[in-house]
Amino acid sequence: MGINRNEPCPCGSGLKYKKCCLSGTQAATIVTPTTDTEALIDQGFALHQSDQLEAAAIQYSAALAQSPSHPDAMRLLGAVKLQQGKYAESIVLYEETLRVHGQHRDSLYNLGNALRGANRNIEAISVYRDLLHQYPNDVAVLNNLALTLRPHRRNAEALACLEQAQQLAPTDTEILNNLGMTLLDMNRIDESIAVLQSALTLNPDQPEICNNLGNALQRTGNIEAAIPLLRQALKLRPHYPQAHSNLIFLLDFIEQGGAAQQQQERIRWAEHYAQPIPARTAFTNDRSPERKLRIGYVSPDFRQHSAAYTFGPMLLNYDRSAFEVICFSNTAIGDDLTDRFKSAVDGWHDIWSLTDSEAAMLIEGERIDILIDLAGHSANNRLGIFAYRPAPIQASGWGHANGTGLATMDYLFSDPIYIPPADAAHYREALRYLPCALGYLAPGQPPEISPLPALKNGYLTFGSFNRLSKVNATTLAHWIELLHQHPNSHLLIKTPELNSPLRQQQLRSTFEQAGIAAARLQLQAGTPWQEHLAAIGSVDVALDPFPHGGGVSVFDCLLMGVPVLAVQAPIPTGRLAASILHAAGLDGWVAAEASQLIPVTQRQCANIDALAMLRTGLRHHLETETIIGNPARYCQAVERELRHLWRHWCSSAPSSAHPAPSVP
Repeated sequence: MGINRNEPCPCGSGLKYKKCCLSGTQAATIVTPTTDTEALIDQGFALHQSDQLEAAAIQYSAALAQSPSHPDAMRLLGAVKLQQGKYAESIVLYEETLRVHGQHRDSLYNLGNALRGANRNIEAISVYRDLLHQYPNDVAVLNNLALTLRPHRRNAEALACLEQAQQLAPTDTEILNNLGMTLLDMNRIDESIAVLQSALTLNPDQPEICNNLGNALQRTGNIEAAIPLLRQALKLRPHYPQAHSNLIFLLDFIEQGGAAQQQQERIRWAEHYAQPIPARTAFTNDRSPERKLRIGYVSPDFRQHSAAYTFGPMLLNYDRSAFEVICFSNTAIGDDLTDRFKSAVDGWHDIWSLTDSEAAMLIEGERIDILIDLAGHSANNRLGIFAYRPAPIQASGWGHANGTGLATMDYLFSDPIYIPPADAAHYREALRYLPCALGYLAPGQPPEISPLPALKNGYLTFGSFNRLSKVNATTLAHWIELLHQHPNSHLLIKTPELNSPLRQQQLRSTFEQAGIAAARLQLQAGTPWQEHLAAIGSVDVALDPFPHGGGVSVFDCLLMGVPVLAVQAPIPTGRLAASILHAAGLDGWVAAEASQLIPVTQRQCANIDALAMLRTGLRHHLETETIIGNPARYCQAVERELRHLWRHWCSSAPSSAHPAPSVP
């Protein structure tokens, strides 16, 4: 955890960090041998100010050896340990300081910071709360309390802290940055963008603000404005893996450069951040090809999240006679689905508080045979762990299954529609094809399927249930043309981003300017899953955006008996819907290119009675006659592939660090 330049210095001097320890030079400080406690502290403080932290710690420790309860020695040594990231030692020192010498603002503040650094957030929150009772307008405490609340989704509390801090320090760009991100967490996107733009105006050279503003703009679909901001963040801070992953995520939204450019950027990421890490090269795993295997899954999304709905089948339906499953969770929050996963698997480890190297050591200790990444380059991924190669076989899939770029990632689970064989050469990983790149786990009991709305309404209702970032101007233009071709039809667009009045106004204006009457457009914000599926049930046909289409949204629609019209775009993220529809036996709902969307729609929607019949039987067909609609059958297909990969590794030379690039 870094210390902001404008925070009180952790050395306890009362000055801002930038005016105290940060401003010191690297010049060597002459240390005169002494046994005098005050002299030792003075020498330590001089070293501390010149950022010679280890030397300062030696002097402070010597002072404590002379005077074990000296308040300054305890407090300053605690500050050094905090700055060094030795949080456990810092916590012990500050707790002892407070016990012996009573309440002190800087000691309490740094104890909170050390607890936060050690990811003991609940305790840190309590310390910060105690401090605010004494110092209710302490900006640094308000800011750090908000940062500690955010990982636990206590957004309303975090927002209150940051709004108070902003009133006290209106031009503090760190406060503005954190306020913007909290608003984004709450889907108050337009407010977030405004705050982050203000912060960037005040401090245009701050990489975190560039990164965060880019992420906020991405949520509105303004990919063209977001990408330059992420590139600027990387220019300002070349070693910024989170911003680089965010850039990779955004490049998956655009057709320019295609799969080749998307994978080249991933390889650049891996060469910069992963390649310097020494990967494990020898493994002692038992090479018996038919023994029970230990499968490890790494994800930040073992909770109510779209990614979890795609990999959930493997956690809840695996063959316990042939596999053991251990999850490595990179999140501080959980919910009922988390509990369901925990009770289903053989082992569970929270790794969000561990470094990549620590997590890799933990995984090695668990003797995992096949380690699977479930996040790709999506938010809060832990790809750095895979750079250490803690398992003999490593693969990626489901969560953001478009490759990682890592040389230590052996395989990528996909299907021949999502990533066709012709594109395989662009990928660092060897492609392994499943019946569909995604599985599907319904997180609850879906509502009953209602009759086709068109039978009652007398007109077709189309629907879109994707993130607004996917609904770009090109997609909207084709949907508007579709509405013109079906003059009485309506369109429902439902997405969490539409809790913004500005977003609603912009969409309405786009359709009205194109001659679509306001009464034909319905806009809805996000709702819980059951209500979301009920809204899907109010439409006759769903529309998939392009070039970046949907995944889980397609499954949700099919579950409600609603077919999806999709365009098979030229990039992988634009072919997921086509992949799912193919696996569901609905190839006729896929347009080969955007210009064919209208003809396909006219053909599929011409017979209302046939559409009504399809709706009635689609869920049953999905669950009983397809692999993708049956979590147990999908899991069996994955397990066959895992066993195949394991047998191949067992037959390779024992000295091999990883399997051969291709498997028959």
